[in-house]
This record gives sequence, structure tokens and C-alpha cells, in this order.
Amino acid sequence: VTQVKVTFCGSGAITGLNICGNGDLVAPAPSAPAGPEYEQCFLPADMGKASPQGEFAKYSLITKTWATIGAHNIYSAIAIGTSLSHGGNTWPRPSLSISSNTQNDDNSFAKSVSDNSFNFGSAQLELSGNPLGAAGVDFSKYEVLAQTAVSSSINGYNVIVVNQDLATDRYYDLYDFVPQGQGEDNGKTLVIFQGTLTVTLKKTADGRQFGPSVIAPFARVRLHNKVGFIDGFIVAKNFKALGSDPSAPQMHGNAFKGDLQCIKQA
Repeated sequence: VTQVKVTFCGSGAITGLNICGNGDLVAPAPSAPAGPEYEQCFLPADMGKASPQGEFAKYSLITKTWATIGAHNIYSAIAIGTSLSHGGNTWPRPSLSISSNTQNDDNSFAKSVSDNSFNFGSAQLELSGNPLGAAGVDFSKYEVLAQTAVSSSINGYNVIVVNQDLATDRYYDLYDFVPQGQGEDNGKTLVIFQGTLTVTLKKTADGRQFGPSVIAPFARVRLHNKVGFIDGFIVAKNFKALGSDPSAPQMHGNAFKGDLQCIKQA
């Protein structure tokens, strides 16, 4: 029997196979599964910028349920899903100024309020059975954003997506997200927490304030009184001020000004 050695490589008669060298039919290596596709996404419209210059978010704080606030100065309005209470532990309680630095004096919203120690300036607190609806807030959009957004860095604006449930230490400061950064973030950084466990925001070891905006729609967010201020806004399931003087910090509500990327939905 005469044996013939095939010495060519080329396309075989069977589509998708190659005949190479020794005449064996070799299937092509399987292609890697396609990764997710991404698309531009946006903050919900209810986090619109209140000032003509686009400096401040409409709300410095949005919560799905309750909030215990101690910040003595909150630059823009708040939208609280259930009860609003004062976090101060001194009596008489210090007055907390809300909507103190916006140009169109947006009203704040809650279902109930603990006392009259909140000063809303020329704006007011509207009590409603559905405060988020009255505020124009669709909280489910923040929940979807937390599940679909991806970390990105676009034109100097950074989005960092974190699942804090995987962390052993859930106390976060500025340097965790902006190494050697400044407390005045000026809308350059947004941190999105995907998990359900409590997130606590604090100052750095060398005293820097917390600059980024925070979206944590499934989590409890705590703001330590020694943080000085948070420059961005906070969206959380619920919120509480911590420390011996929880009325010490400020909440600036500076709007995140960058672009976001999300996993493309089918």
C-alpha cells in the first residue's frame, strides 16, 4: 500500500476546518465568548443641577427611607423617603441650615420631621405621604445604575464602582478613591457602592475631607462628624451622622460633572 503524505495547508472541503501539514483535519480554536457591551448612561434627571453654572446638584442627600442629619450646613435641598430627624446630641439642638447655597431655593421633602431645628432659608420642607414622588425622584433608577455602571475614567472625570460587601473594612476616606487628592473634588469623582452593608465616610489620616459624590442605594451610609465636609452628594438607602458632635460637618452637594458608562441592556 502506497502512503501519500499531504504537505500543504489550506482550506478543507469541510467548512470551518483546516488541513495542515500532515493532512490532519484541525478545527479552529473556539473564539472567546463576547464580553459585555457598554453604553453611555446618565445620572437620573432628578439629580439635575440647580444653579445655572451647573455647580450644585438639586439634592445634597436622597434616601429611600429615613435620615438622621447632623450636618450644620447643607448647600442644596434634601429628599428623604420617610422620616427626617436631627442627629445632634446637645440641647438646645443647633439649627441645621438646608438649601443654604443654591440659587433657586429648591424645596426639601420628607414624610415626617422630628422637630423645628431645621432652617430651610427661603425654601421650605414639604411633608408628603410620598415624599420622593413629590420631589420627582425615582429611586429605582439609582438602584439600576448601581447594578449596571462600570468604573471608568473619561476626560479627567472618574467613576469608581465598589462592592463593599467583599471588603473587610468598610470605612472609606478620600484617598481610597483619589490618592493624595483634595477635599474640594469639584464634581470630578463619583463612587458607586453596589452592596448592602454599611458604608462609613471619614476623613483621611492627615485630615483631608471626603470629596467624591456617593451613590449607595442598597446600603446604609454613615458620615463621621470629623470628616469636615463631603463635597459631593449622597444617595443612600438610609443615612445617619455619627460622632460626638454630628452637627459638625457640611454637605456641599457638588454635582458630578463627568460621563458614565453602563453595561448595555438588552
